[in-house]
Amino acid sequence: MNTAVDINTTARDHPETASAAPVDLNRLLERLAEKLARHLVLPPGAADALALWILNAYCHDVGRISPVLALVSPDRRCGKTTALNLIGSLVPRPVTTANISSAALYRVIEQRSPTLLIDEADTFLRQNQMLLGILNAGHVRESAYVTRVSGSACDGIQDFSVWCPKVLAMIGKLPPTLEDRSIVIRLSRKSPSERTERLRLDGDGELFHLREAAAQWAATNSHLIKDPDPDIPVELNDRAADNWRQLLAIADLAGETWSLRARTAAIAVTGLEHDEAIGDLLLFDIKQIFSVRGVDRLRSTDLVSDLAEMEHRQWPEWRNEQPMTPVQLAKVLSPYGVRPDTHRFGGFTAKGYLLAQFADSFARYT
Repeated sequence: MNTAVDINTTARDHPETASAAPVDLNRLLERLAEKLARHLVLPPGAADALALWILNAYCHDVGRISPVLALVSPDRRCGKTTALNLIGSLVPRPVTTANISSAALYRVIEQRSPTLLIDEADTFLRQNQMLLGILNAGHVRESAYVTRVSGSACDGIQDFSVWCPKVLAMIGKLPPTLEDRSIVIRLSRKSPSERTERLRLDGDGELFHLREAAAQWAATNSHLIKDPDPDIPVELNDRAADNWRQLLAIADLAGETWSLRARTAAIAVTGLEHDEAIGDLLLFDIKQIFSVRGVDRLRSTDLVSDLAEMEHRQWPEWRNEQPMTPVQLAKVLSPYGVRPDTHRFGGFTAKGYLLAQFADSFARYT
């Protein structure tokens, strides 16, 4: 006999069993992912990533790392607000705002311990370095405090907690420091061929059932993911591994299917989140070009020409659907300490790069 809770029922429906019977975690995650995919146009892996993040919000206080869930898009009408509303209907203690000051941010977290959902972050976040600093501080539990002068404290100093699950929705790129601390879901405008079910928050009993099941599972099982040590895909860098560690631990408790789904989602969603990752990929491709050509130097024009032949990369359509130029190449390589110079190529000189210039960067980043 199956004693797992059916997440289409509640304690009100079956008071004699629902409060005690365990939640089927595999089924709960499945239903969360299905619900999200039904109402949102999502990139590969995103529905699974969102389902795991939502469940992790209920287990948040046992963790050490709190990854921000960032919903970003290149333009308006890409579903960010719908996604924010749906996620807000599934997480514990949601508090939603379209703008917030730094003082309000740490006070609402201290007083309510919410899941904080911030919409239209692009309209104010980049100009508010204090607010950005507070969001960054909330990533690691031990440092998730801000210290302020307060008349309510006996010594005039008070520490405010900034430790809570956070969701941001915005147009454009995240500030790099915050992107490092985020699981980024990139939303796109719905194409004519794509169909989603309209979200109606009023009267949607499924949202209630999912919340109840998530809360019940976390209440009895969150201790199992304290100090997690799951297998991390080699494709994830150290910061991404930290962001995904607790989510992968939850997936592992759901069984082999979700273990695989979670790691597939982590790799797909993480992708090229960081500018540094784009530079790493460029260095990798440059290394291959030098190897294939078997030379110790390359003109800038030859290098961008070879990059433009890589149809599976972004180099052929780097800006405005045009290939990367020598100037753009130099800009991406500059943070790695690699710059073009005038070198001799046979009987003439031209701007280019020596293979030796890349030795340190290749060793560190490829």
